[in-house]
Amino acid sequence: MIKEPLNLNKIVNDTILSILPLAEAKGITIENDVPKQMPEALFDKFMLVTILRNLISNSIKFTGKNGNIVINVSMNSTSHLVLKVCDSGTGMTSEDIEQLMVDDFVSSKPGTNNERGTGLGLLLVKGFLKQNGSALKIESAPGKGTCVIFELEKRRTKG
Repeated sequence: MIKEPLNLNKIVNDTILSILPLAEAKGITIENDVPKQMPEALFDKFMLVTILRNLISNSIKFTGKNGNIVINVSMNSTSHLVLKVCDSGTGMTSEDIEQLMVDDFVSSKPGTNNERGTGLGLLLVKGFLKQNGSALKIESAPGKGTCVIFELEKRRTKG
């Protein structure tokens, strides 16, 4: 693991571009709402790209035709940035969320277009976040979409 300063706007943009054909096939728009002036994050680049690709793929999977996904970053304190991937998808019950948060839980449900998965993506995401000192948080309600949230360490500037 190599924690390095990362430009979140650029990483989110590059990740969106790599996965855009999946979204376009369902008419889903993906919006990079990360401010260009956002401070850099300290995180392992490979792990962050893998996390984002998995979370955005899940959003695409569970969002119906002509839905939307928004990725944004805000500051919650002096030392952390908060990244959110929010979609207008099917949403989840609190029971679904509780199950997903169990450390070794693996589950896969078909998506809105009957897309298949292994359930291993979220396990990988949780592991990579843990290695970087972060954790997954999920806010959702059936029919209301889902926001998947995690914190990143903010790069400290000298001075």
